[in-house]
Amino acid sequence: MKPNSTLDRLEALDTNTVSNALDLLGLRGATFGLQPLWNCPKVVGRASIVEVGPKTDNTATGHILVSVVDANTTNDRTLVISGGIEGISCWGDILASASKAKQLRCTIIDGWSRDIEGSGGIGYPVYGRGVIMISARKRLVQVSAGKPLNVRGVTVDQDDYVIADRCGTVFVPAQRIQEVLELAESINHRQEGMVQAVRAGRPVSEVMQDMQSEAINSTSAIPTTSSKGLGSKQNPRAASPEDRKAITDEYPLFTTWRWMRTGKDRVEVADVNETVSIWKARVEPRDIIVAEANGVLVAPNQRAREVAEAARKIEENESRIRELLTSGSTIAEARAEFGCDTLQRK
Repeated sequence: MKPNSTLDRLEALDTNTVSNALDLLGLRGATFGLQPLWNCPKVVGRASIVEVGPKTDNTATGHILVSVVDANTTNDRTLVISGGIEGISCWGDILASASKAKQLRCTIIDGWSRDIEGSGGIGYPVYGRGVIMISARKRLVQVSAGKPLNVRGVTVDQDDYVIADRCGTVFVPAQRIQEVLELAESINHRQEGMVQAVRAGRPVSEVMQDMQSEAINSTSAIPTTSSKGLGSKQNPRAASPEDRKAITDEYPLFTTWRWMRTGKDRVEVADVNETVSIWKARVEPRDIIVAEANGVLVAPNQRAREVAEAARKIEENESRIRELLTSGSTIAEARAEFGCDTLQRK
């Protein structure tokens, strides 16, 4: 059954697809840097907007945001906050508890939150720029509610639509929502067809070329096999369960950050198999890359065996040090026993 309400239809999409639709319509809505502040679920809703700003005098003021939270009477609202001071929190666990009780769906902050464990503990989604412990008390005041806000360079009006997921946060003008949804659903349909085509064995270059040459709002599925331009490289076999698993399971990806805006028509390939610099590391073709939870490193191909052997010796010594520690030695004794201070010296 297809989703029928506007929010249901938006819920069926993701920020990447909605961002693509906004791009094609020439609309701004994708923001950068407003990420989930705990392992939040995807959320959609209508914007209830609040502006906060620095407190400039010593007069007593009420707590920011409480009037907006208390005034909520529906279950379709997302609280959007902008303004404030760099590094000062404008959200906390008491507000999160009150917001959940008033059936708000989420809070999006162009700023910082504190007490994020409290929001996560009750399952209340919070998206923002980061987490800090410093309170807004005596530092921030509520400036306005329901008036247009600038959120990460995007103008957001009261009642605009919001979608937020692990890639970030996107706003859709309320007066354009149906147009955006129709285009996003068409894009989503075609992208699903492209994924199916790749899983069935078609070269991704051919599938992507089809995407460029056919109208974006076509709802025709991309065929999973084709003789066009394939020649001897054609792979007509159907994808096996193992093929699907290899593609659909968690694919390792290491990156500086994540964002939903596409690179299409914005970036292009400059070189292939040429030297590149990743941060301060020089990477040559055929160098060895190792990536895991601690980060990513590159070992020069011509010295890879030497690096591996040195790493093996370090790991062996560190394992022996850990054994001494578990048997009762002090860390100073264990380090001295195996020359810990010289492990990484030539």
